[in-house]
Amino acid sequence: MKVLVLGVTEYVRKDGTKAARVIVASTPRSPNTRGLATAELEAVPEVVDQFKVLPGLYELAVEVSVASYAGKAEARPVIVSARFEAAVVPERKEVKA
Repeated sequence: MKVLVLGVTEYVRKDGTKAARVIVASTPRSPNTRGLATAELEAVPEVVDQFKVLPGLYELAVEVSVASYAGKAEARPVIVSARFEAAVVPERKEVKA
């Protein structure tokens, strides 16, 4: 799926494993809402380096991960790869690391 990526966050969980979240924007489901709706998606840590131009349009490969928390099964999307498509701001080149 192609989405507008606004930002990326890397963090370390309490158990010491690395994780990442990607903030994406899309059109809202309600026709009465103006503007963009944002969502935060989980991502594998290896994919973070692929987000060099922010904000930007990216082609994302998403897998559904099923985990069990306190006896409840939960399915959530996890970004496993990303490919840069286009910059939103033409003069912006790369994110300063």
